[in-house]
Amino acid sequence: MQTPISSPFRLFPIEGYSQVTSKWIDPKQKGHDQPMMDAAIQKRYLEQLWQRLYGNTSPWDEDYVQGILQEDIGACQEKALLRFSNHDKSKQDKWYGMNFRPYASTWIKNIKETIPLDELKQPIFHAAHKAITIQNLSVRILPSQDICLRSIIPGYGYPFDRLQASAAFIGTPVYRIAQTKDKIWSLVIMPDFIAWVPSNGLAYTDDAFIQRWKEAAQDQLVAIIQTQTPLIDAKGKFITQAYVGSVFPASMQKYDTIGRLILSVPIANEEGKACSADVTVSSAQATYIPMQTSRKNFSKLIDTLKERDFGWCGTSFYNDCSAELKSLFLPFGIWLPRHSSDQIEISEKIDMNGTTPEERLTYLKDYGDPFLTIVYIGGHVLLYIGHFPYKGMSIAMTYQNLWGMADLSDGSVSIIGQSVFFPLLLNYPEDPNLRSLLQRPFFQIAHLKRLPEGYPPLKKPYVVV
Repeated sequence: MQTPISSPFRLFPIEGYSQVTSKWIDPKQKGHDQPMMDAAIQKRYLEQLWQRLYGNTSPWDEDYVQGILQEDIGACQEKALLRFSNHDKSKQDKWYGMNFRPYASTWIKNIKETIPLDELKQPIFHAAHKAITIQNLSVRILPSQDICLRSIIPGYGYPFDRLQASAAFIGTPVYRIAQTKDKIWSLVIMPDFIAWVPSNGLAYTDDAFIQRWKEAAQDQLVAIIQTQTPLIDAKGKFITQAYVGSVFPASMQKYDTIGRLILSVPIANEEGKACSADVTVSSAQATYIPMQTSRKNFSKLIDTLKERDFGWCGTSFYNDCSAELKSLFLPFGIWLPRHSSDQIEISEKIDMNGTTPEERLTYLKDYGDPFLTIVYIGGHVLLYIGHFPYKGMSIAMTYQNLWGMADLSDGSVSIIGQSVFFPLLLNYPEDPNLRSLLQRPFFQIAHLKRLPEGYPPLKKPYVVV
């Protein structure tokens, strides 16, 4: 009889901290429905959002794409292939499939054979390669849907599929650099980065489509504000479901007879070319961008996002920490980069790396702007929402999508695994051995209300390796 394997993780008792939104965002609080950000600052963010999606820093802009194609994209792909190869790797460094067995050398060899590496060394721009996503897509570091685990120990490598780079929602402008030799996968430039997506999730855009789409987007953009909103065309055909973080131009006919919003959603015609379908949604499911930066609106968005599962790099279209904040801020017209280390660079940054946990808490209490202060702690990002009385003390409350915290006594993990209201405490009475988030070496703060000249800064998409 085999000895049972002891589990290196446990579940954190999150029920000790209320997940009722009104507990932390009181609808009776003075100014609940008033903007917290200056309109001029919000307008600057909105301009950046539009440029990233459709303007001169978009995958649809030829000059911008030409500059990106000068990078050594082929070398980045070779680096990724080397990273995920099990050749000469120790047992603890090998990559595992979902059957908990390490991949054979033929696995990475077969992937490599599908990639046109010579073509990627000097890619040539083709206007016909501009496209738009017509489904929600898993974005991959290499062209494979295989699950790739760094470790099969729950809480550490498992269940994180390290080939997963992100998710691309329907309606995302892209530029196709190349396809695999079997045409199944496309390497694309997205607004944030460069990675692989399924080719059948793209429709190709001509100049006429792009012009219509850009004009409609400039006239009025719409954001989804209710997660998993079904998109159904005028004939009753289901297209897909949309998540918070998705944006679409409003249709020329912006409202139907009962005041519902009408969106333009990209689809493909029989030739694989992009066209659009009108989709009607309620005001509870979508809103015009930008939403007012009020506590009331943050409450509405957090209500639809909170307590959803943690999804490593957008796995199954769940959010991780940075995707949670990116999705949360997009309806306000605020473009956040996809990676947590980039999000902290979006506005004025305060570096508190060398400070004590007590000093960090004091700074947040004295200078933090609730809902508009992002905290980066190295590989993880969270949103400060204010200080609150709790069990006889004042605590710093945050909203974040958090996998878990390490136990300093035995190296195990206490898992939260969802988006939650969670306090920044010096220690947690439920589990005193846990390493507090305040104890991380990194502790940097971005004040979104403070936008110096030249911000938000431009950072070109990078190849995910």
